Amino acid sequence: PVPETHLRRPRITPDLAGSAFHLELPLSGNRPGYRVRAVLGDADGEVSRAEARADLDLAPRLHLPVPDDRRREWGPEDPHLYDLRLELLDAAGQVVDSAESYAGLRAVGLRGKAVLL
Repeated sequence: PVPETHLRRPRITPDLAGSAFHLELPLSGNRPGYRVRAVLGDADGEVSRAEARADLDLAPRLHLPVPDDRRREWGPEDPHLYDLRLELLDAAGQVVDSAESYAGLRAVGLRGKAVLL
């Protein structure tokens, strides 16, 4: 069953120039003491983690930096994806909802009518 207060469709935005991911985690509601946490990982383990209060905003935001020694850009020749775990924690720190996804550190641009990856 889905908990009353739960994660909704997360928005994951790669920031290639800033070597980070920006997350917006919409919630179905808010409750006192709730927090959101995101953990970015790769084959070598945890890359980055961030946590924020979830009781002040229905769409808390997190910033996940990617350290230079773990930076790997997504590209057609090397379509590297990071693992991403998103969690909603109650006031006692217990996980009440979670989701797993993946994300690539990339930028998309246009040159004339061509789409650049």
